[in-house]
Amino acid sequence: MVVCQMTRESLNRTVTSFKVYAVSADARWLEAVLKIQDATTEVQCISCTEGYQHCLKQLQSPQAQALVLVDAGGEANVPHIVRTLRELGWQYIVVVSAAPSWKEAREVLQAGAYDYIAKSSVPANIRRVVEKYRVEIESLTEKGDLDPDPGETLLYSF
Repeated sequence: MVVCQMTRESLNRTVTSFKVYAVSADARWLEAVLKIQDATTEVQCISCTEGYQHCLKQLQSPQAQALVLVDAGGEANVPHIVRTLRELGWQYIVVVSAAPSWKEAREVLQAGAYDYIAKSSVPANIRRVVEKYRVEIESLTEKGDLDPDPGETLLYSF
């Protein structure tokens, strides 16, 4: 028999849903991201078969406690996408890349990305990374630091 004990803090975390928006032309990766959805994590996948600029229009209004995962694969101007999202008010933009490079990392971080990480299609790995950002974002929100310096976190890999 398993007995679960819920503290007030853990109960509050289960009631509020952390939002994750995944933007990609890679249908398999979007399917993997969608698998992390549960009672505490709401996932919206945006398929970008018509180009990223068209996809960005599908994002809802920016939310303080939301994470945007942008797949850099196949897109030539990822820094422009990051700048556009920042201009729209999104704060936590994480660029994922199947072939990470220091040059691209520098460019997207300078453009305002919160982080740049290696891409994974394994749901358990994606969940672990999203959970890491959830904790960071909740901590920043509690401290009142709602506009963190872009790129201040270390590069993290799946």
